[in-house]
Amino acid sequence: MSPVGRYGIGFFSVFMLGDLVLVTSRKYDAAQEETHTLEFRGGLSMRPILRKSNSNEYMLSGGTRVSVKLKRDPFGKNGLLAAQHHVPSENDIVRRLLATICPSVDVNLDGASVHV
Repeated sequence: MSPVGRYGIGFFSVFMLGDLVLVTSRKYDAAQEETHTLEFRGGLSMRPILRKSNSNEYMLSGGTRVSVKLKRDPFGKNGLLAAQHHVPSENDIVRRLLATICPSVDVNLDGASVHV
């Protein structure tokens, strides 16, 4: 194996999210039927399978798509997309506004001392 990336954590970090990973790819000048899928079914503990993609996996244009079946429900407790029930205070709103307006200010902005 000859790594393409610089530090080797990019693609392999998807296995922290799930054990079923599909990498689907098609050359820009190839027909849709020439789409191929590299299928990882057991994380890194099993060898991946390279196969021709099923018709429902065809890429409409050239490129690569990485799909991961998540280990946990993304909307469940502590999920990636879990709803946050935090109601922002006035200080939170002002802190975000100042961070947007002054992203590189060279002084510390303390939300606790902001008065609206």
